[in-house]
Amino acid sequence: MINRYKAVSCTKLISECDYILNLLKVFANKNEINILFDSNSYLDERDPNDGSEYDFVVYYGAVPAGSMYSSAMMDEIYDVDLSEDMAGIALRSPISINGGKVIYDTNGNQIAVVDGKTLFLMVYFARYDHGRYILSKILDDCQLYFDDLAEFDRVMANRPENLMRSKMSRVLNRKVPRNYEKDLATISAEMRKLRNQVFLLARERLAMSIEDDEESLRVSDQEVDRMVDCISSYSESGKFSFEGPYLVVPVGQIDIEYKGKTYDIGRMVIKIDPNDNEIKCSNLTRDVRSYPHPHVDSSGNICLGSADYGISVLLGNKQFDVAILMIVQFLKTYNNRNPFSLIENWPEK
Repeated sequence: MINRYKAVSCTKLISECDYILNLLKVFANKNEINILFDSNSYLDERDPNDGSEYDFVVYYGAVPAGSMYSSAMMDEIYDVDLSEDMAGIALRSPISINGGKVIYDTNGNQIAVVDGKTLFLMVYFARYDHGRYILSKILDDCQLYFDDLAEFDRVMANRPENLMRSKMSRVLNRKVPRNYEKDLATISAEMRKLRNQVFLLARERLAMSIEDDEESLRVSDQEVDRMVDCISSYSESGKFSFEGPYLVVPVGQIDIEYKGKTYDIGRMVIKIDPNDNEIKCSNLTRDVRSYPHPHVDSSGNICLGSADYGISVLLGNKQFDVAILMIVQFLKTYNNRNPFSLIENWPEK
């Protein structure tokens, strides 16, 4: 069998990266297959190859037709640090795949989809120093898919756990800002007004952490595991994820009991940005008049009222597990004085 290899409509950027074409030629020869490489598929949706003309098709940057995906920023791929030479590179991360199997790298990132006779490359690596290594690792995983599908499934099932622990470790070991005096003054002023025991406890914990060191101490692997397991237990699926800067936890069904009635709010998702402690909420079941919850606005911003400072301090101390638990409890309450939408607009159970 004479193997054919063709790279169609290559952009100038891709055609300058000979390593991509060379690696694919090696892959074609090893498997004795004909390969079509299409780099102009970037940002497109494509149907899987039917094998009528080529044994295998590689799409650069495309996603399987009918799939849902989001964009996420990369900091590591296959244990390669991308913080400098690949800063700001976007990954097209699948949310749901219409057929095919996701290829996870060793860090747990969803970087490609292989669907029978088609490989969808969904990470942009062409011009960068580590591109050859990253592509070779993707092709190694694709080779495992060809050779031993059961082993491929086993390997891929284990890799997403690495991503959660790696990202949680980075979040927990992030340096704490030095503007303590202003933060304490603001918190203290609010506490004097509210006289709330939660705030007093939060202030005490913050003061203790500042006395220890200006920066965060290295968090142990055991603490990272504990945090991952704890946050996972709050998720209706038993898992959480990172989307861009956000820690995303689907906390499941929220009901509110109010004046002898139980209202079905829906299945809620909590998103936290550890960089600035921003909190967003969304509703997977329904929005009522564009609002996910009586105390969440149409943009997903939650109005925590008197609980705001207490939860903010917990987030500042990286106590994400406790903060999420408090947010969940808040979502189960209703204040008729300042809702975005009246609770009566939600269905009763």
